[in-house]
Amino acid sequence: MSSALLELEQVRCSLDDVTLLDNVTLRTSARRVGLSGKTEGVFALLSGQARLVSGQFNVLGRPLEVARAERIFGCALPLRGVPPKWTVRRVLELAAEVAGYSRRESTQRAAAAAAQIGESLILKCSWSRANAVERALATLALGVLTEPAVLFIRLPLGELRDQEVARYSAALARAVSGVFAVELARPALHTGEAAWLTDLDEIAYVFEAGTAGNWSPEAPGKVRYLLRVEGDRDRVTAALQRAGITAAAIHAPSDWQSGRAAFLVDVDRDSNAVANTGPVLDLCVELELAVLELLPVGSVPQGCKTLTE
Repeated sequence: MSSALLELEQVRCSLDDVTLLDNVTLRTSARRVGLSGKTEGVFALLSGQARLVSGQFNVLGRPLEVARAERIFGCALPLRGVPPKWTVRRVLELAAEVAGYSRRESTQRAAAAAAQIGESLILKCSWSRANAVERALATLALGVLTEPAVLFIRLPLGELRDQEVARYSAALARAVSGVFAVELARPALHTGEAAWLTDLDEIAYVFEAGTAGNWSPEAPGKVRYLLRVEGDRDRVTAALQRAGITAAAIHAPSDWQSGRAAFLVDVDRDSNAVANTGPVLDLCVELELAVLELLPVGSVPQGCKTLTE
């Protein structure tokens, strides 16, 4: 790939005179990207709600508006304000028309998008009667509607029951097959969620988009993060210690899957009071570790415990 997948250069954006992102810079060419932190502005820019006040936002080398016009990216983001009597088919068809397809093409694209994720039956669901997983599947279909090269996803955390997880995960795997994927705003782990959140095994980097994070309760002046990686716990622990990074290994709900390790890591703030996660990410790159989670947390996440407890 000659152009970066995602590139923000000193981006500032606002919505109704409220600043959502301020001087945010990041660049990645990874095929799978997890974007955590203050991501409301990214959502709003992608959906066209927020105004880009300054800076540059590129997707695969194209400015945001050009990428949208060329249907470079799709957004699997939660829908709001859908008339209750509309069917999922109608929602998808209207979205396709807004994207520039003819009425006939829109009908075809709606059917093709649902088939692509293996969920053609959801087309008949009325929005008012659709359950959480059906609405989540509809957003995935919406994301692949224009056959995009890049798919921006917001996972339906905390909304799905255990028996719905497998169905959604299978559709998610189909949705991201063959495309670049950016997963947005992954919150702290909750019991039962961690195992299926890591289905996107190729996630390589996690960026903090301008978040200040939470003060560490045990290390004044630092910010506490949850770090989860693909790798041996002892090896990662030793490497963190050698790098002078304060970390405590924890037991997370997904540890039943071998080869993964979780830690609470305290990192420094920079002069602007923004957490500097660079040293942690640099260490993961040096050790060739796939980063699964790097999230600001105030304490041990629900369902987890430190190994000293």
